[in-house]
Amino acid sequence: MAATAADFNLDGVNKYASKEQVTSISQFSDVKPTDWSYQALSNLVERYGCVAGYPSGTFSGSKAMTRFEAAALLNACLDRVTEVTDELKKLMAEFEKELAVLKGRVDGLDAKVGALEAQQFSTTTKLSGQAIMAIGGTDAAGADEISFNYDLILNFDTSFTGNDLLKTTLRSGNFGDTYEAAGGLEYGFDSAGNVQIDRLFYQFPVGDFTFTAGPIVEQGDMLAMFPSLYPSDSMLDITRFAGAKAAYNMTSGAGAGVSYAKDGFNASLLFVTPNTTTTGGVTTQGADSSTDGAGLFDSTTNYTGQLGYAASNWGVAAVYTTAKDYDAYGLSGYWAPAESGIIPSISAGFGFSEESNADFTSW
Repeated sequence: MAATAADFNLDGVNKYASKEQVTSISQFSDVKPTDWSYQALSNLVERYGCVAGYPSGTFSGSKAMTRFEAAALLNACLDRVTEVTDELKKLMAEFEKELAVLKGRVDGLDAKVGALEAQQFSTTTKLSGQAIMAIGGTDAAGADEISFNYDLILNFDTSFTGNDLLKTTLRSGNFGDTYEAAGGLEYGFDSAGNVQIDRLFYQFPVGDFTFTAGPIVEQGDMLAMFPSLYPSDSMLDITRFAGAKAAYNMTSGAGAGVSYAKDGFNASLLFVTPNTTTTGGVTTQGADSSTDGAGLFDSTTNYTGQLGYAASNWGVAAVYTTAKDYDAYGLSGYWAPAESGIIPSISAGFGFSEESNADFTSW
């Protein structure tokens, strides 16, 4: 009586046929020389090498075999048999339909793998993107204004070893001064509609250390941890400071850093030199030695050190950032319940900065 694939659960044949082929009958713990089939099984194993066992290291000879398991065993032997005997022809005829089903499954898997390889973006680079659109209004200078704005991000994450990262980000947005408050945009991104490089840096690990360097990098890209459940690259600017607005900042430019993390404890040391110039409506970021005072280490360079601890659902960090005109300190942390529910997660922080003309606190 012939069978089709729908008649059987193929889990058994998958487990049976996918194990490594044994090379000696002694590898089966439940096969003894006194067994009536010992010699026949020994010939199959040692002459053709086409017998597989179960994960437990047994042959389970007394266990009933499905037709698909029998077909899988026969199929494994066919590749190794050089002489087609009458007995083999009878077996092939008996299991013709089962062998066809198995071959169809293999061919289907090969086709899927081929399609994935042909359609993949790159063997080393992952492409991801985010598009944010917002309708909002403001009462500026007594005039009501309503606008429809966008912030578009394309990330190209390249890895050559599986552990390193070459980060390239293209970004465009038109959040202009409609939403601008003291100190810059409250959220969104403004490039006057032009596409520009927003990130360009390389990162690689050496043991428990991670090194980062690039011509366009932000502080948050180089920290071992960010002490808030709001990410350091979130859209809403105020949440990117973890309560310590001067110690944590969005300074972007040429920079480098090293971080260390082990058993939850972590430390980070880094610097970022900001330089933003606009020519013909195009904004260029990164240290430019052709401009006076805009070298890699100049008066605007930010230096940051952070010590932190990150557990599975909570973390805390102390940070210090210094530049020519200010020194800033921060202490921030977060906690989240093990399972989401009515109990909220919490992110909180406090900052203090000493600047050339005044002192400031933030929370």
